[in-house]
Amino acid sequence: MFPVKKRLFSFSLNNKRDWIHNLCLALLYYAGGKFSFAFFYQDKIVTLTAFLPEGLALAAVLIYGPRILPGIFLGQFALALDSGLHLSASLGVALVNSAEALLAYLLAERWKLDIHLRRLKDILILIGMILFILQPFSALLGNGVLYLTGESSNRYFHLDLFYWWFGNSVGQLLLTPLLLMIYTLRPRPKVLEIFLVAGVAAGLNFVLQTAMGIESPALLLLIILPLLLGLSAVNLPYALTAALAFNLSSLILIHYGRGVFAGASGLGNTLFDLDLFIFSTTILILIFGTVFRERQEAVRELQIAYFDPLTGTLDRRHLETKITQCFQDMQIHQTLFALCYLDLDHFKSINDTYGHAIGDLVLKEVTHRIKHNLREYDELIRLGGDEFILLITRLQHIDQLHKVLDRILKALSKPFYIKGFRCIVTASIGAVFVTPEIHNTDELLNIADMAMYQAKKEGRNRYFIAQISSGESNGPSPSPAAMQLPGSEVSKQS
Repeated sequence: MFPVKKRLFSFSLNNKRDWIHNLCLALLYYAGGKFSFAFFYQDKIVTLTAFLPEGLALAAVLIYGPRILPGIFLGQFALALDSGLHLSASLGVALVNSAEALLAYLLAERWKLDIHLRRLKDILILIGMILFILQPFSALLGNGVLYLTGESSNRYFHLDLFYWWFGNSVGQLLLTPLLLMIYTLRPRPKVLEIFLVAGVAAGLNFVLQTAMGIESPALLLLIILPLLLGLSAVNLPYALTAALAFNLSSLILIHYGRGVFAGASGLGNTLFDLDLFIFSTTILILIFGTVFRERQEAVRELQIAYFDPLTGTLDRRHLETKITQCFQDMQIHQTLFALCYLDLDHFKSINDTYGHAIGDLVLKEVTHRIKHNLREYDELIRLGGDEFILLITRLQHIDQLHKVLDRILKALSKPFYIKGFRCIVTASIGAVFVTPEIHNTDELLNIADMAMYQAKKEGRNRYFIAQISSGESNGPSPSPAAMQLPGSEVSKQS
């Protein structure tokens, strides 16, 4: 939906900002129209060239609402008069374009179009509105005005309809999504970067069409399209900027009789080839870029749902599920596993001394070192703060557990160099060696927690492995009192 609910016909004569917006839009509309007519027009204002003012007008009314309609009217009216239309025809065409903009606003509100264009649904709504409602409406009524006022002949009416529909459609598809994305993105794309992308795209187009001598639009498409699609996957507004620069630079080449599209017979055919090229490329960019962006957002949402946002590990919500999987894995492979409770020693002093930003970076590096020393089928889960759970699976003997924990303590004992600071971090680990007879997850966590505190009690920077007397396999779950506390054979310092 729209960021702000807009009132219909909310233009205020006393609002200076409304006046400025409308005057700026009118000037830009007029200038863009003169640029388009400089390359080709038929019956005075009907052009096959991508008519960019239509894209500007559509973006403006979707952003600012009906209060921007006077700017659209004035821009089109001035353009029509300057192109040689009579006053009545100029007024009629300006009213038609204003009505088209109002229709776009009403349809967008009706269909709850999100002008951020984050979803494929919104892209398809915008494309459908342009191709099947707005431009057929505009082309039919606009050419009807020209015919009724004697500005166009019956002989070319069908061509005028097509040129109006196609040129305006390409202009809106090319410019409207770009302007909406630039307006709604936070942070907004930098102007310098946009001009840099446009310059690189135009330069590449000049090289391909002149220096390299490419003569086939199909070959040019094979070169340009993968680059634009790849760019749309990284940054969709930049891909649309590149497509716009490609269109404008191609028009310049056509003007001087150079390039791929200058080879067609007749100026109308030349511009039609270019418009068809831009039309198909722009739709592909919009759909591909949006689908890719939706997929990235889905992956991010999945990561937020399943993984700790700071360290990228699984979070405590999935602890019980992973422990259950470990029990299943134990049955399948006829092995054992260990549940280990890891707590960093005196980590609060890191935050107090260097700040939480440095503390977060230390936690990320701690996670990296632990993962690097786990095996591929082991799991690391962050409970929160500086507490982690390690699930060491597929163990045949307790010595294998000793080797893994020794590696982890040794890795963590090395200094951390974070943004010029030298941080010393150690860890205390409490572990419980799980056998097939034990199935109480809460009891296992409690025992591992007690074992971790025993490791801290014995001097920190070490691990303590609790031994559980399971008794009868069908008997009660083991209690913390069943731990062997303490014992040199199960407590070890790295």
